[in-house]
Amino acid sequence: MKVSQHGTKHRIVYRVPGYDKPFKETFDSIEEANVRLAELELDKKTGVLSPPILLVRNRDKRNTKFSDFLDLYVRDYGLSKWKDSYLTTTKHRIEHYIKPFIGQLRIRDLDSGVLTHFYSSLPTMYAVQLDGHKEKKKIGLSVVEKVHCIIHSALEQAIKWGYVTTNADNGATFPKYKNKVREIWSREEAISAIETCADSNLKIALYLAIICTMRIGEINGLQWEYVNVSEETIADDSSCIFDVHELKRCNKADLKLLEERGRVNVYLQFPELKENCSTCLVLTDVKTDSSVRRVYVPETVARALLEHRKKQQEHIESCHGLYNDYGLVLAQDNGRPLETRIIDKRLKQFISKNGYETVVFHSFRALSTTDKLQLSGGDIKAVQGDTGHASPKMVTEQYSRIRDIDRRRLAGLMDQAYFGRKKVPQTTPDEDAALSMLRENPEVLKLLLAMRK
Repeated sequence: MKVSQHGTKHRIVYRVPGYDKPFKETFDSIEEANVRLAELELDKKTGVLSPPILLVRNRDKRNTKFSDFLDLYVRDYGLSKWKDSYLTTTKHRIEHYIKPFIGQLRIRDLDSGVLTHFYSSLPTMYAVQLDGHKEKKKIGLSVVEKVHCIIHSALEQAIKWGYVTTNADNGATFPKYKNKVREIWSREEAISAIETCADSNLKIALYLAIICTMRIGEINGLQWEYVNVSEETIADDSSCIFDVHELKRCNKADLKLLEERGRVNVYLQFPELKENCSTCLVLTDVKTDSSVRRVYVPETVARALLEHRKKQQEHIESCHGLYNDYGLVLAQDNGRPLETRIIDKRLKQFISKNGYETVVFHSFRALSTTDKLQLSGGDIKAVQGDTGHASPKMVTEQYSRIRDIDRRRLAGLMDQAYFGRKKVPQTTPDEDAALSMLRENPEVLKLLLAMRK
């Protein structure tokens, strides 16, 4: 037992009966190290030598099974940081894709090689089949990437909590998932779809998603008390929606855990149609604090909302008290909410029937963001106010899209700016007929010009 120097520090390494590995204590000065050395030699002579409790605790931490640490990670970190949906999906991935394979390893035994082998083997295994999923599939690369993010975050917390000193995931490699860009409609397709749609609920959903850039959960959870639309507001251009709630189906157990921490507010829980259901349908806070916003409503959408409310009120009266009125803007015939899966199903049927390009409902948010950026001349902050994102990067990098029609228009503008060439706009058959009529009837052209003046 002696003092050795390591850089500017001084270290004592010693063994204690009952422990298989030696203990190390480090000091800033040689004087402190010599005082501690004398204490240790005295304790050894008198038979009371024992390591500091902190060193024992840290050694026990390093022996912790990774599965046990992940339980602590979810309890002490996850419940204070995550929303209910992320909590549920993360717990699912931990239980089914991490614990069964590397959960029994000690946290100290995790290294980049072990994790690299784990990540590379996941895509060869079958995914857990959830209720309602009939087809058996291999674990997707998107799941592997999310598992990697969970492990990396967990080991970062392990460093902060003193379980390990380095993050073993930093040197690991994993198969990369290439994110697919969702297809979006053109502006013309969106206009046509809105005009064609005969389903009142779906039509309002299209209006609110495409024109007002609202999320599907916010649309489904919208109540009339938060809709400020009337002839008066239309007249003074002040029609708006206060976006404060969203409709979600949540895991009951996870929701209860977050409620105990004061991290979720359930404003309304809808009665369940099945007994002993593990999930519940609720109105909760919107996705983030920045998502709480006032959404301005243009006249066309405002009038569509007024017409929709009138039809809904007539339907309620015809039900003679059998309508469950929760004050929802979008509701089934019995008053119950329209969940996302119902809207998705109706959209799919509408697209198939009318021959539109196949898109998912969430793509309308990207369409709306792209058009608003273009129409506003790139006013990112104004668009961010509509989308409800905390960061403008989400507007420009995640939700805006590059469209060929816009690029062709830009190429024409460059041709005009550099070479003075102005492309003659292509006319439609209807426009050609109108021009021909004006040529044959010059008096009509004169009348139109006089009216313009």
